[in-house]
Amino acid sequence: MKCVDIRKGVIKLSDDLVIYPGYSFELFKNSKYFSGQNAIRQIILDGEFTFRNRRYKVVLCFSDGIIQLLELVCIDEEFTWETEPLRKVLHDQILTEWGLAEYNKFEWGEIYSNFDEKGGSSSILFNYQL
Repeated sequence: MKCVDIRKGVIKLSDDLVIYPGYSFELFKNSKYFSGQNAIRQIILDGEFTFRNRRYKVVLCFSDGIIQLLELVCIDEEFTWETEPLRKVLHDQILTEWGLAEYNKFEWGEIYSNFDEKGGSSSILFNYQL
């Protein structure tokens, strides 16, 4: 398996953490990022991850022990509550750099840039079909 193949939903966040369709919570438990989390709630990983020369905060969500959602929040720039919609513009630009549109559908799921007005946050989402 390639370590990075975005169009196939494969993303290498570190030597110890490669997310792909079907990635299991059991595999995550064997990574250095596991610290007693459970597979029922979203898992906000400690620290930051560098992918393609940009820094991200990472959130994982599992459903029935299989990855359902990978959320990337670029932290190269700082945003306030008022300017957070500009992070979505940055995420759209990142998707363009990756050769993708703002919304992309694949066999395994979808990748898209999102701004949650209610929560006031922006992210790049890898939504894996179960």
